[in-house]
Amino acid sequence: MADGGLSRRAFLKGAAVGVLGGIATVGFGRQVADELEVERVVLRLPGWPLPDYRVALLADFHAIDEARVRRAISALRLAAESRPDLLVIAGDFTSRATPWALELLRRSLEGLPRGVPCVGVMGNHDYASGDPRAVAETVAAAGVLLLRNEVAEIGPVAVAGVDDMLYGRGDWACAAAYSGSRPLLAVVHEPDAVGGAPTNVALQLSGHSHGGQICLPFGHPLRLPPGARRFWRGFHPEATRPLYVTRGVGTTGLDLRLWCPPEVSILTLVAE
Repeated sequence: MADGGLSRRAFLKGAAVGVLGGIATVGFGRQVADELEVERVVLRLPGWPLPDYRVALLADFHAIDEARVRRAISALRLAAESRPDLLVIAGDFTSRATPWALELLRRSLEGLPRGVPCVGVMGNHDYASGDPRAVAETVAAAGVLLLRNEVAEIGPVAVAGVDDMLYGRGDWACAAAYSGSRPLLAVVHEPDAVGGAPTNVALQLSGHSHGGQICLPFGHPLRLPPGARRFWRGFHPEATRPLYVTRGVGTTGLDLRLWCPPEVSILTLVAE
């Protein structure tokens, strides 16, 4: 009886996703997947010492086909137009590491804005790609400073790049050990990792959730991945440390979104 109940629940959930996916495909789902929204948000942070520091946050390119590459290129163009002080790419550059997929990834990063420092971290799909070393090399060659459990001082801020948590690579020790005078930003692919953030982190920046990707009206997600079950979009000043989660640029599975458009996050950091 229990097995039958579970099967019925699984069937109903799958049917709901299928129906919504069908509606999206014939209606506006593919259009929504391509409709990048620029979210301009002022984040008020306790003790933040810098005036109007601007971060462009992107994530989740999943650059495995031409549509997703075009979306990544458009996202980078929109980010550059905001003239940020720092560009952050919070993981999941791709989902595959075949030669063709790596070429697509290289092309997706050709539009990195010149003169703007760009940092990034690896995500779970980068590690699941089949050759995470090749992914990391491609990202670094494009001009992204890939941080893997290390801190870099970049102009007036320090950035702790924490490696992927779902694959057991992440370690907060690099952030906890930072004793410099610059305010410390942390970039971690999975937002729920904020529970382990040390107190010297002024703000955590994450992706991973896609905002749910397939949502009910008003943005309630039908499904969320491990690592983004508590926090999946927007600003969370109430978290262990202040946290911003972008809905990301690309998609996984079917290339569609429903009531959850992709996001280019332009964040202005100011004192609370």
